Formats: sequence, C-alpha cells, structure tokens
Amino acid sequence: MTHRYTAAPAERLVSRLTARNMHLLALRISSFLQIRSDPVLKHWACAKIAAAQSMGGESTGSQDDELRRIIVTKFEREGMAISYADIAKRAWQVGRTRLATKVRSQRAKRSSNGNANSKLAVGFPATRA
Repeated sequence: MTHRYTAAPAERLVSRLTARNMHLLALRISSFLQIRSDPVLKHWACAKIAAAQSMGGESTGSQDDELRRIIVTKFEREGMAISYADIAKRAWQVGRTRLATKVRSQRAKRSSNGNANSKLAVGFPATRA
C-alpha cells in the first residue's frame, strides 16, 4: 500500500493530504520539501469557512471579523502573498456575504494595483472604501 505514495510526486501526496483535510501535515511536508504551500492554505481557509457555516445560526459581524483575522494571520505567518479572491468567493458561496466582503477588503488593502477585486467582481457587488 505505501508504495503508491513513494512512486507519486511530492505535490500529489500534498494534494491528497489536503483533499483529506490533513492541512497541518500537508503544510509541514510542503515546508520540508520546499514546495508551494499556498494551495494547502487556500483549501484550509475554505474548509474553515465551510465548517463555521455548518455550525448553524446567523453569522454575526464579530464572528466574521474573528474568522477573517484567523485566516489573514495564518497567511501572514506562513509568509504567503496569496490572493484572497478565492477565499472570498467561497465565503459568498456558503452565504457569508459579510465575511466575503471583509476578506475582499483585506485583499484590497494589501494590493498595490487598482483592480484587486476584479477577479471576484462576478456574483456580488463590489465594496466601496
């Protein structure tokens, strides 16, 4: 059984671990092998949003702020200059529009160009600062 993993490239192993929500292990392997870990972090953030939504109830502004803070802190700790558009899109898809807007505004703050939100412009209106 273990021979399947030894013959596969490291990226495939990390992808499989990520798909099974084994994000910490996937991050550690990525770091050890010096391969890109941003797909793992994106998946982790989307899973975190989905898990928070599945808890039920209405999301409040403070819950959205806390979740946004957790996600942004994790990305900054890992040193990732990652696009928040996919994460905001996932938040919007699960009905957390307030969180999606906050994540998008985080991306706008970190962006140096004027079209930071253009990738996610489809689906819900752009926010104004």
